[in-house]
Amino acid sequence: MQSPMDNNNISVDLPRSLFATVCFSAVAIIIFNALPVIMGVASDTLGLNSEQLGLMAAVELAGIGLTSISGLIWIRKVRWRRAVLLGTLTLATGNVLSIFADSASTLIPLRFLTGLLGEGVIFTVAIAAIGDARNADRAFAYSIVGQVGLGMVALWCFPYIALSMGYAGVMGVMAALALLCLVLLPWLPAGGEKAVEPGVLAPIDAGANSFVTPLIGLLGMVCWFIGLSGIWAFVERIGSQVPIPQTTIGMLL
Repeated sequence: MQSPMDNNNISVDLPRSLFATVCFSAVAIIIFNALPVIMGVASDTLGLNSEQLGLMAAVELAGIGLTSISGLIWIRKVRWRRAVLLGTLTLATGNVLSIFADSASTLIPLRFLTGLLGEGVIFTVAIAAIGDARNADRAFAYSIVGQVGLGMVALWCFPYIALSMGYAGVMGVMAALALLCLVLLPWLPAGGEKAVEPGVLAPIDAGANSFVTPLIGLLGMVCWFIGLSGIWAFVERIGSQVPIPQTTIGMLL
């Protein structure tokens, strides 16, 4: 028996549905887009060294990546609204618990689980839904605008929040943003079954190319992110050595 949350499945092509999907994707990936400032705040507030900061960022992004890869198996088998609800609650809980972490040995595993069961789930569902849009290219463009836009605001605001509330304030705001998105949950597509329009034939498997081409694209993205993330994660720490105030660094980024 389906719960009310699973009923009334709607198309991602509806403006409200696309808006909700973009919002969830932006909240899920804010950890990466605002990573330099978050790392700087964690270093200043918690006294983490460079090795601990790098490991903390790496495990959280690894958790998101592992869930995204595993989505090949489960994304069409689960109810999307339920998955996003659980993922959002996990994300908010992980951020709140991070406020009370008193050491790197506690914080690092917690951030991994937050990425694996929270951000990763939300982001995987959001991107799958966007991919189902009739005009997927345009929908992906909207998602990039939403993700970068929220990241831009976070980079600018988080240093000011940290001045008065430190790492706890930044984590609290991120938890609040996640919970705020739950009001948009009814606008998400309910399930993962991809609709097939009448008269449209299912795509024909192109054999090895159907696997090799996406794999090449994936490897290219991995290489690009390896080169980017190593600098991006520590760019605030680099700027602070000049020294440049953290609020100025946030505005510049």
